[in-house]
Amino acid sequence: MFEGHLAATECTGCGLVQGEHGADRRFTLEVARLLADTGQSSGEAFRFLRKAVGLRATELAGFLNLAPETISRWETNKRAVDRAALALLGNAVRDALEGRTTTLDGLRALTAPRALSGRILVGD
Repeated sequence: MFEGHLAATECTGCGLVQGEHGADRRFTLEVARLLADTGQSSGEAFRFLRKAVGLRATELAGFLNLAPETISRWETNKRAVDRAALALLGNAVRDALEGRTTTLDGLRALTAPRALSGRILVGD
C-alpha cells in the first residue's frame, strides 16, 4: 500500500473536496517510479507501470513486437516479466514525470519508421 499527500481544496458550501489538477496522475507516476527504481518485477508492478504511462497492453505488445498474450502472461505472473520491457516502461515513467515522451516516441518510431531527411553537420 502507498500513502501520499495530495493538494486539494474543499468547497465551504457543499464540502466537496477536489484534488489539485493533475495531482492524482503525478501520485500514480511517483508510485510507478518507486516500483521501477526498486526493481519490482512482478506482473502487478509491470501492469501498474504500463497503465501509469497510459499504454494499452495491445499497444505495448505492438511496440515490443510481441503477441498481446505475452503481455497478459507477464501481468498475470504466468511468465516472468522481460527485464528489458520492464526497463523501457521504467524509463517511460521517468520521462512522464519530467514532461517528456522520449521513450514512447522511440518505440513508436520503431513501429512506423520514416525516411531520413535533412542534413547533419558536425564541426565547423
